[in-house]
Amino acid sequence: LKDYQIYNVDNKTAYKYLQPNSQDLVSFSCDYFDVRDYRNVDKHDQIGQTQDVNKFVDDLVDLVDPFLKGILTEDGVLIINISESYRNNQSLGIPELLVVKMKAAGWKYIQQVNWVKTNPTPISTFNGFRPSTEKFLIFAKSENHFWRELRSINSDDDYRLRFNKGKVQFDSPSKRLTDFIDNHQANDFFRTPVFNKKEHLEI
Repeated sequence: LKDYQIYNVDNKTAYKYLQPNSQDLVSFSCDYFDVRDYRNVDKHDQIGQTQDVNKFVDDLVDLVDPFLKGILTEDGVLIINISESYRNNQSLGIPELLVVKMKAAGWKYIQQVNWVKTNPTPISTFNGFRPSTEKFLIFAKSENHFWRELRSINSDDDYRLRFNKGKVQFDSPSKRLTDFIDNHQANDFFRTPVFNKKEHLEI
């Protein structure tokens, strides 16, 4: 496809480059809370550079507000990849707090999908079970969102004719996405390793 554009801009200003009612899907991975300093980005521009959990979550809600109020199509979907953080040997409940505040801001909460890390980084300051997941929180602009049909056609596809009550029927290559997910036994989690910089440098 040639009908696309790429912008190298801050998430807080990205919406200014987009037309109203133009995006079906918006997805991003936000800063980790009070954990790291991202290279080549001024600390004042990093949402995660705060000691206040509520301010961190409020800033995230404000960040996506333009998409709720204009950029997303009526059946548009927003996905946020977010991690939990820990202080004083306890979870801060950041994903849960974000869900509550997003719903209060008018978003429809669809579900949480878990990313299970096969090589999680140990947290020496937390004595509970080793944290090994991040969350993908899925929101919709309205109740009109739906799973579209999935059309899968290539030269290797088998096209089948079948008889039904004396009539010949052709199996359509279009399947509902929910049926596709069921057939492939896709669950609300996925399992991958985390990017390892040392391995990358060795390669």
